[in-house]
Amino acid sequence: MATGYKTYDAGIGVDANGNPVPNTLELAEEKGKATGVVTSVEWTHATPAGFVAHNVSRNNYASLDKRWSTSALPMWSWAPGTPGMMPAAT
Repeated sequence: MATGYKTYDAGIGVDANGNPVPNTLELAEEKGKATGVVTSVEWTHATPAGFVAHNVSRNNYASLDKRWSTSALPMWSWAPGTPGMMPAAT
């Protein structure tokens, strides 16, 4: 949905062979457009992650979370967070 490429079950931003493919946000940013992602689910969920990340498995939550938090893309996001990724309260 986010790339226009057919992939396999659980692939995020990759083609059927596991190769990264550009998503709509990346294509828009190449044209100088502002981008953003607003979601009501965790940002590591497959749907919002598909607009930002490239990963062979939607179950690689730590890698998907890292992509959001270390993104060099000029991007804005709003999401409820990811359970288990936040430091424990003291």
